[in-house]
Amino acid sequence: MLGIIGGSGLTQLANLDVSHREVVRTPYGEPSGPLTFGRLGCQDVVFVARHGYGHTIPPHLVNYRANIHAMASSGATQVISVASVGGIRHDLGPGSLVVPHQIIDYTWGREMTFQSGSDGPVIHVDFTEPYAAAVRKLLLDVSRRIGEAVIDGAVYGAMQGPRLETAAEIDRLQRDGADMVGMTGMPEAGLARELELPYAALCVVSNWAAGRGDSARGIQFDSLEAVLHLAMTRVRRIIEGVCDGPPRGGSPWAARRRNDPPMIREVLRMGDPRLLRVAQPVTAFATPQLAALLQDMRDTMAHLDGAGLAAPQIGVDLRVVIFGGGSNPRYPDAPPVPDTVLINPQLLPLSTEEEEGWEGCLSVPGLRGWVPRWKHLRYAGFDEAGQRFERTVEGFHARVVQHECDHLDGVLYPMRVRDFSLFGFTDVLNIPGVVDE
Repeated sequence: MLGIIGGSGLTQLANLDVSHREVVRTPYGEPSGPLTFGRLGCQDVVFVARHGYGHTIPPHLVNYRANIHAMASSGATQVISVASVGGIRHDLGPGSLVVPHQIIDYTWGREMTFQSGSDGPVIHVDFTEPYAAAVRKLLLDVSRRIGEAVIDGAVYGAMQGPRLETAAEIDRLQRDGADMVGMTGMPEAGLARELELPYAALCVVSNWAAGRGDSARGIQFDSLEAVLHLAMTRVRRIIEGVCDGPPRGGSPWAARRRNDPPMIREVLRMGDPRLLRVAQPVTAFATPQLAALLQDMRDTMAHLDGAGLAAPQIGVDLRVVIFGGGSNPRYPDAPPVPDTVLINPQLLPLSTEEEEGWEGCLSVPGLRGWVPRWKHLRYAGFDEAGQRFERTVEGFHARVVQHECDHLDGVLYPMRVRDFSLFGFTDVLNIPGVVDE
């Protein structure tokens, strides 16, 4: 049975087929709330909300011993802990998902051990590697399989809470080697180790830590809820993947058959932090999973009359773009561009000459902007079978390639607009040769 401990933002599992809820009493008191038992995919699951189901228990008052003991006594054979953290390391920005590999404990006054000193000899447990390697690998492997970008490895600094840290405290944590900061990582991990219960954490970076990024002068609380909401959707997909259950809304990695109906994916819109991430390279070609992703992208692009589509636009952080396929009703005067799958692309401008033109984007619906692009370009990359190819192009073809590949580096075309008098709603701009979206 898989045990799941939900933190801030994850107080329930929407797709869990609940069999029953049980109030459990342990030798260490009651857990944070009733344990919820059920089935997710093909896996039996037991779930508890760390802070209570109304998020009423602060981190320093959580009964960690009761939670872990209840998990073990209920039959959990491994535990995934979900927690929100603040990012310290430069690449751990809001919205990132992280599977930490180490922890530093700064907490105090909490019940840290099951050993009372009166029920037998002292037992020292090895805590060199605080997280179970097998559970960490499971989380990372599933994340790759379903196309969710998860950062492998970080040092979790566990603070007392419930107040957030000062900028000086974060400076100290960084000097100590901490990459992110949270309030619940300990004693939870240590207690699981005492009971020999394999345990790993899946952490959501909800904000920059104090003194970092947009928290340089204070934590931006107004954005936390939106970040957690989006990130917890991804967390649920990963947990469902662990349980071999299809994620809600369909998975870009699900097997597709030749006669399956089109899979129209939701296209992320400007403002979603996932569009600002740098995508990861594809490492395996000619796989059913890659073929399914490409088919989903083709179906979605065709449904929306797109000139191209990048995998990050449908929430998959891989360096994959598609474009072309003949004339396009959104660009009726543009020359046709060949139907192309371009994976792990490399772009090389062949001159310094630029050409400006109107661009739109499925992630920026209803708007157009006047955007400069390199006029002459050579691009290279791989097709879905892993065969390398390159082309020398110019004009609209070059523009489409640059636009789509920008998505792989977290760049949207409005970021390249130089004159914002030439950026606005399509129906207001009344651009010749461009149809309303």
